[in-house]
Amino acid sequence: GYSLSGWISPYDAVTAAHYFPGSTSQTVCTMIQNSVGSAKWPNTSTLKGLAYMTFKLKADNEVWSGGVPTITVELDGKLIKNIETDSYYTGPDQNPVDVLYDYLTNDIYGKGLSDSVLYMGDSMEYGSFRYARNVVGNNIKFNGAAFTDRTLFDNASLMAEQSGLYLIYSAGTYRLIPNRNSESISRTLNSDEVIGDVSVVGNNKVVRKNRISVTFSNKDSLYVDDSYILEDPLYLSLDGGNVLEGQMTLDYITEASLVASIAQNRLDISRYNTSLEVEVPHTWLTAECGDVIGVSLDDFGFSNKPFRIMKLELTPDNTVKLTLVEYIDGIHLL
Repeated sequence: GYSLSGWISPYDAVTAAHYFPGSTSQTVCTMIQNSVGSAKWPNTSTLKGLAYMTFKLKADNEVWSGGVPTITVELDGKLIKNIETDSYYTGPDQNPVDVLYDYLTNDIYGKGLSDSVLYMGDSMEYGSFRYARNVVGNNIKFNGAAFTDRTLFDNASLMAEQSGLYLIYSAGTYRLIPNRNSESISRTLNSDEVIGDVSVVGNNKVVRKNRISVTFSNKDSLYVDDSYILEDPLYLSLDGGNVLEGQMTLDYITEASLVASIAQNRLDISRYNTSLEVEVPHTWLTAECGDVIGVSLDDFGFSNKPFRIMKLELTPDNTVKLTLVEYIDGIHLL
């Protein structure tokens, strides 16, 4: 690690700090080791792949005004690969697809996947990582960190969700499907193709919201924690004036205007969340997760109603079970 110096007076006499950049060769932090003992913090506690800082502050009521100071650290950001140009870059406002790619392929803190199991494609191939990067473009930018107390699956899911993408596994590869507006219907599911009963989960108060509170780090105020509250008067009126509030934390989004857009997006999605489970012939194996299809079911009043395929399973009876979620044009981020 690196010992940090240059503290201004009077902090120089009471402050010691070490910085570890997360390299594969970093060694144990002796400041921690000397503080808690080598039995609790042995030489193997190198935290390779994890960037962190340690501080040792000498007790001094005059310097610290009787309390522990708040320490804010601004980082330049991790060096990651631009998957379109194969060049590397660092700094703020990174493309979410580059961030997700780095997390999935890194063999220290990530999944360690190879490109062979990621559908890289090109910028025109639907479902490919490069296509998703092109769609996201400059619309969404990431500034944040993956929390080490969460599972890899949870971190990857949050990265995809907060960038308006679906991360799916299909035909032996991981793919990225943008949840975008103006999607075309790829095919239609008719009543005569349905095998057995259709399971429908409609809109209900458990998921339906008319107010949402969002916590995020505000870039405009040097990444200080901030909150944004949105209440939709139309939705509130439809719910009879009863407040149905949701909460969310955006770990990677720091632009206030984008936070506002995501908040509205989450409210809209909560209002249109009808989902279906339906069993169909094996000919539907040619469909893929992420496809938007039209559903025509007379019993439910659906006439080519758009749904997105979220899950596709082959059953023991050689049929296909589809899990579908309602698709509404005009409410998505991309």
